[in-house]
Amino acid sequence: MQIDIFSALPQGERRPFVTRYLRFLRERDGTPDFVHRKLSRRERFLEEISVHRIQRTGPAVVEQRVYSENAIEREIAVEGLDEWALWTICLSKCSRMEEYAVRYVDEVGTNRTPSADDPYSIIDLEERYHGRLLELLLQVVGIVPGWRPPSFITRLTLRAILVVPRALANITVLCGEVIGLATFKLLLEKARKLCADQPHGRERMELLLKEILIDEIGHVLFLRSQLGQIRLRISRTLLPIIARVLISDYPEMMRLFGRRLLDEILSPQLLRSVLEEVGGLPQLTASGANEEGLVKDGPARG
Repeated sequence: MQIDIFSALPQGERRPFVTRYLRFLRERDGTPDFVHRKLSRRERFLEEISVHRIQRTGPAVVEQRVYSENAIEREIAVEGLDEWALWTICLSKCSRMEEYAVRYVDEVGTNRTPSADDPYSIIDLEERYHGRLLELLLQVVGIVPGWRPPSFITRLTLRAILVVPRALANITVLCGEVIGLATFKLLLEKARKLCADQPHGRERMELLLKEILIDEIGHVLFLRSQLGQIRLRISRTLLPIIARVLISDYPEMMRLFGRRLLDEILSPQLLRSVLEEVGGLPQLTASGANEEGLVKDGPARG
């Protein structure tokens, strides 16, 4: 069984799903502090990670100079870099997009008053932790992270996703979350392969990337609950267009993952495979499953 991202929930199931999602967020994130933009359990998690820091031993797999020159100083990395270097650069560029989106939202502001009963408010806080998690991932390989704004094309794409009215924004934001889901899935798979020689480092990478993947799954399922069939069809139509624009702006992703990146983004099996990675999240998928757009195995898109 699998959930079709682009199949609408029946009208009567949308509110019960949001209730379950809010309960899931409270259990996972703890108490929100909207003044300081923090989540209590996320803060404790990051404190524990910082206390029990893990870093690869032995010779550096990526030199700080190589990372800094290609991820921070250059817009596009030089040709000929190995997979470790490309992995750190791609991770840094994902962090760059996350951080830019957060900064832009802070700059333009929002018309809504944040509330612990508003999933959008909690999601906004969750997104703020992704950059910190990605920096911790780089620390596992001994890299001091840096940041620079995304390219002009990516900035325009992110702004287009973020600034339109919510009724329209959810259509494009869902595309962005699906792209993130596929990207972090592939980064996790690559981390396992590259760090197979040092289990402690590999386990820390898995832990941090799964934290992001769980957030992304929740965001995808929540946005799906907010869209009817017409807007979901529009989102499905826009997904390959938005994906190709972003991929073309990040050639390092293509060097590391090749055609598989776009294939994963467009795969009807994507959500199921990521759910399997993180234990299924029955809090979001089991209750009322028969009514929530679950379909039999096979292509989920017509």
